[in-house]
Amino acid sequence: MVQYLRHNAGVHSPGPELEIVGSFEQGETLSATDIVRLTGLPRSTVYRSLNILIRSEFLSRDPARRRYLLGPRILQLGMLARRRLAADAVVGPHLLRLHQKTRETVTFSIVDGSHRLCVQVLEAESELRQVAQAGMRYPLHLGAAGKVILAHMDRQVASIILQTQGISPGEAQQALRSLDKIRRQGYAVTTGERVPGVCAAAAPVFVQEAIYGSVAVAGPRDRMRKALGPIIPLVVGAARTLTLEIPSSTAKRSTTGSSV
Repeated sequence: MVQYLRHNAGVHSPGPELEIVGSFEQGETLSATDIVRLTGLPRSTVYRSLNILIRSEFLSRDPARRRYLLGPRILQLGMLARRRLAADAVVGPHLLRLHQKTRETVTFSIVDGSHRLCVQVLEAESELRQVAQAGMRYPLHLGAAGKVILAHMDRQVASIILQTQGISPGEAQQALRSLDKIRRQGYAVTTGERVPGVCAAAAPVFVQEAIYGSVAVAGPRDRMRKALGPIIPLVVGAARTLTLEIPSSTAKRSTTGSSV
């Protein structure tokens, strides 16, 4: 249960609108008086914020009962969060098994426009840490985890993404040829592209036959190079399993991704 930050308690507040939305954990419908009592906000602030939330469809108002309830945008966000949690529930155990088998840092990333969003990280217990951080966005053209995603996007889209990174036309063509190779072999291996001294292997994850994300294993260059033989099949196998097991409802068909 969320502990509400009362406005007059001298505690930093996340903003009146967020406090008001959070107060609906206490009831499906609330009156303005209920919201004032639950949040400790001044009545004038509550009414002003309620109008903002209604206009943006985060709340709805029942005029007959003069009560407020969660609006359609909150419901949409809740559905998205539920889908994300469903995916996380599937991904977690497979990442853990991969981590236990390789004893290196394991990450799971999803497509986020022209970047990848790292959503899960299991760090190695060795001296190498902070290869990636959960919740951080990283460019697609650097590192195995991003490149394997970029390789499975539409080639024209991949070309546009490369151009936005300030890469010359000649370098872009060379990069596209490298991406073609990654696509054909089904995995990517890079060394020192994003983090100096780090070697990584990654494989693509698909949902509804469109690129959705990637699984990667990363570690110190010398140690990873010696272990790439057994690690690559493990990474590819984990990615293929996730492709089969992640619920299709977790992602809409990408307009920029391509079929398996």
